[in-house]
Amino acid sequence: MDNVINIINCFSTISIVLFAFLQWKCSNIQRKTILFKYRVQHIQDLKAIWIDLYKNIDYISGYRADYIIPEGYSNIHNKLFKKLDDHLAFTRGYFENKIYKQEQKLIELLSEVIPSPTIDATIYHMNKDKFEIVNEEFKKLCNSYVNTISCE
Repeated sequence: MDNVINIINCFSTISIVLFAFLQWKCSNIQRKTILFKYRVQHIQDLKAIWIDLYKNIDYISGYRADYIIPEGYSNIHNKLFKKLDDHLAFTRGYFENKIYKQEQKLIELLSEVIPSPTIDATIYHMNKDKFEIVNEEFKKLCNSYVNTISCE
């Protein structure tokens, strides 16, 4: 009788350990799925910000890069950089430090290229070479995002 109880206890222990392991495995998969979803949304958010920025840019590669300054530009400028700063804060949580630094660099370069909020003009001629660097950095950042989520 003692042998039967010992065998039952042994199987019970093994079953509990196996159940705990499978539960951990399931929650780990669920955590990765949620993180993947957040990362994809994060990338889409940055692209939406970029598209919104481009609404006011007249760009012809190798020829010109002009920023058409809309009415209330100061407010638009401040909102743009607030969105970018908020996005950058989440980047630190969703991606590794290398990508965070890439995005930080992109924002710094962008702030050097687009007009300041106090400018009094309707068209601002951006430095096209610097603007092309910003575009290239944006493409590199997007590729880094995609490479990170596709490797996991």
